[in-house]
Amino acid sequence: PQQPAGRKPAPVLYVLDGNWYFRAASDTATWGSGPFEPAIVVGISYPTDDLAEVLRLRAIDMTVKTDPLMFPQGSGRCDEFLRVIEEEVKPFVASRYPVDPARQMLYGKSLGGLAVLRSLLRNPTSYRTYIAVSPSIWQGDKAVLADESAFADRARSGALNLRILITFASEEEYLGSDPVKLAAEDGQMITNARALADRLGKLNPEKIAVRYAMFQDEGHESVSLATIARALTFALPDRPAKK
Repeated sequence: PQQPAGRKPAPVLYVLDGNWYFRAASDTATWGSGPFEPAIVVGISYPTDDLAEVLRLRAIDMTVKTDPLMFPQGSGRCDEFLRVIEEEVKPFVASRYPVDPARQMLYGKSLGGLAVLRSLLRNPTSYRTYIAVSPSIWQGDKAVLADESAFADRARSGALNLRILITFASEEEYLGSDPVKLAAEDGQMITNARALADRLGKLNPEKIAVRYAMFQDEGHESVSLATIARALTFALPDRPAKK
């Protein structure tokens, strides 16, 4: 936080694709003058300014299933990526800053949003709050949803206490009649995200707060910064969230 409050444990927001979103998230979250409390912001990305290299690496790290046709440069190592965050990045941060372990949050967009859902459905206790922005659920024939049933069982049992935000842009989905395009990624973005949010929201509303939001007149690229403030307002309320 720009105005540190001694050694009081602070919530931590982990931001995937830090090359693109860290500055916006950190500037917004750490001043403490907005409608949310200050937080430690950790951007996770790659030590390069080469866009092509960032795109290559994230396709490897944030996909849940090997997909040589869509990503010939490599894919399917999301579990390893998330493990590195859990076993190396989190302890590194906690060794240097006063972290509230009960209030850790994960933000990701597109393939980053897919990684957020992978963590949510497979290891839901890793974070308190999950923010999946325009998640690429389509990747690997929707392989990320393979863990949904097991997650649902845990949620209904009352074993989980989570907050989930899923967002999408109104112009992200193909709305024509071409069956090929309807079957492709641009024909499923909104449908997949909204359907998943609906299903998760019905599991255990008392213990798992699920919200979804559509950003009108925005596309997959233009919506990015618009989601930062919404994510922080959801993740870091300075008062109890409305139900």
